[in-house]
Amino acid sequence: CNPSSAAIDAALGTATASDNCGDVRPIPSDGTVSEDGCGRSQTRTWNVTDACGNAATPVSRTVTWTADTTPPVITCPANIVRRVIGEPCSAEIQFKATATDNCGGPVTIVYRRDAIDGPEVHSGDTFSGSTTVYAIATDECGNSSSCQFTIEVVCIPSGGIYGVKFRDLNMNGSFDVGEPPIAGFRIQVHWTIFDLSGDVTTITEADGSWSALVPVGAAFTAREVRPAGWIQTGPIPGSTNPGGEAVATAEKSWQGIDDLDGVYGLNFYNICVTQPSGGYTLGFWSNKNGQAVLAANDIPCRTAADVTYDTWRTRLSSLCLRRANGTDYNVPFPALPISGTICTPRFSAAYSGFRSWILNATATNMAYMLSAQLAATELDVWYKGLNSNAILVLPPALSACIYSGSGVPGPYTINQIVGWASAALCADGYTPSGDPNRAYQECLKTALDGINNNRWPFQSTEPCDPIYPPSP
Repeated sequence: CNPSSAAIDAALGTATASDNCGDVRPIPSDGTVSEDGCGRSQTRTWNVTDACGNAATPVSRTVTWTADTTPPVITCPANIVRRVIGEPCSAEIQFKATATDNCGGPVTIVYRRDAIDGPEVHSGDTFSGSTTVYAIATDECGNSSSCQFTIEVVCIPSGGIYGVKFRDLNMNGSFDVGEPPIAGFRIQVHWTIFDLSGDVTTITEADGSWSALVPVGAAFTAREVRPAGWIQTGPIPGSTNPGGEAVATAEKSWQGIDDLDGVYGLNFYNICVTQPSGGYTLGFWSNKNGQAVLAANDIPCRTAADVTYDTWRTRLSSLCLRRANGTDYNVPFPALPISGTICTPRFSAAYSGFRSWILNATATNMAYMLSAQLAATELDVWYKGLNSNAILVLPPALSACIYSGSGVPGPYTINQIVGWASAALCADGYTPSGDPNRAYQECLKTALDGINNNRWPFQSTEPCDPIYPPSP
């Protein structure tokens, strides 16, 4: 590359000649320098003629070289910022500069740290803190140029987020004294900060507690993973944790920003439920299957000794059941005789009237429809094994409506719903549209209809462990 004139002349060299009749001397002749990009070439030709005028065939020599005094053009990568969570605060950094040369030959790039003649570094090395990297490009002719960029490794400390999982016995979505913790529940946390994100899965401990490491300043969402048989009751959407760093979403997850002191009180609340059973509808009690159950539990005749005479007829007649016009509905049963036996009205007549009454129930008078649902529920309890002490898991809006009329906060047992329904019917037997008692009776009717259709889960009275499907 870039030879001097003397070097070129030396490379072109000299020539010798001989002749049979005496000495001869070759005469050199240099051609012009040819250019092809960065390439250069020159040819030297020798001619020789003896004393008799005989000329030899000319000979020549060509020399090529590169003329390049222009340094390569080098481009460094943009400054690199790598954020690292926790310790150690270092990271392997990949980088690459690019270079081009005007002569098109290969270019060698070397990286050095802190100074252009500093220690050599390589892409993929481990860096910490702030480092200035110089990239030096050198072409085949030794021309060089450089650029620089910085690598900054930023440390982000980890902070903790904490909570407890409780069994929410009264289903109010918050902690009350005496409510036990739940162990073995999965809690999933997703966090983001700058260009980083991550996921953490943890399991609640024996005392219900859970925790997760999250970068300080990261936005996070914490949610529970519910196995089958569990219903989440809290946190209450819109509520905040004690420190105010997180808020409960409509999906009952926690969203917030982690801080250096930690975020506490991210509690979750659940109940364990069992599938409802024992409910039978108005249709069942008005068909032949229901008729057979009632016939099996009927006492067709009554003697003077049968003072109590406890049958489905007398039981239903004690509930303040109503007709479409709001008057009392009672299933007829034999009167107590002074002596002898009374067998009328017979079962067939009593059941026929009952069947007609329950099938024709409508909500024009809400008390009538409430009566039909109440009758079915009581028959379910008496003769089909419906657990009247079962604690119902009702929709929040329905619970709120029942609370507005009863004044008693949930959760509610079937016994309570039955008792309030009977009391409501005794208080007002005619509740058409516009009646002030209609809305409360409709809520009780809806609750009973759900019971009869096995719609509302029952809260389990026994502790139940979380059971997840096998991991894939």
